[in-house]
Amino acid sequence: MTLKDCYMQMGADYEETVQRLRSESLIQRIILKFPQDPSYQELCQALADGNIEVAFRAAHTLKGVCQNLGFKNLYEPSAELTERLRPLQETETDDLMQKVTEEYNRTVKAIEDFQNA
Repeated sequence: MTLKDCYMQMGADYEETVQRLRSESLIQRIILKFPQDPSYQELCQALADGNIEVAFRAAHTLKGVCQNLGFKNLYEPSAELTERLRPLQETETDDLMQKVTEEYNRTVKAIEDFQNA
């Protein structure tokens, strides 16, 4: 599996990411660290605890990481969730968290498949 295949599997934007970061080896090093980034787990825990402020920060961080790596598949729902949480008030998040979780799992699976290929 190539890096481009990995991006295709997750539904991410390989071409834009290569144009911006200019180095496949740099992208590879960074994406292999993505599964250890704590933002998603912090988001899940904060929502479970009802801590909207921490959930907002975690969603915002996840959104930024995904934008930088060209993970548009995960960026879009995390950006939408960030905006929903921005007022720092209780709000319904189940629908967006389901999408974030689906895309997070898809992204991590593609990275693991790439790493194990």
